[in-house]
Amino acid sequence: MAATTEEVTQMAAAFLVAALRIAIGLIFVAAGGSKVLRVAAVQHTVQQYALVSTTLIRALAPLLGPAEILIGTALVLSPWAPVLAPARLAALTLLALFSSAIGSALYRGLRIPCGCGVLLGDHVITSATLARNLALLAILILDPAVSQ
Repeated sequence: MAATTEEVTQMAAAFLVAALRIAIGLIFVAAGGSKVLRVAAVQHTVQQYALVSTTLIRALAPLLGPAEILIGTALVLSPWAPVLAPARLAALTLLALFSSAIGSALYRGLRIPCGCGVLLGDHVITSATLARNLALLAILILDPAVSQ
């Protein structure tokens, strides 16, 4: 029996959502991998945002890369493993924190690296950097699989 137009549309939408989630997961893995390879640079970049103490930066910077890799891996696996809810929450939390830091730095007129990582094209933050993060946030917030 052939699939109806509605069934095909639902399958295509589910595929698109899964593909977007996997793409965001791969972004997290790439960014995290870059941070693991250059912890001192991550510490320096985070210090330039001037939002938290040096002590806290030294404690958390080495954990940021592995956390991003773990979150990204969970997002990549989410179509096949029951890890979407915690992975999504962790990704939303990090993206919200990063977006807040970027917004704060832009508001204060700071010209600093985004800290995304060399694998993603480490660049100076701009409003486009903030827009990218907000778009990723929106995709994860609007993920229909979460409400099922």
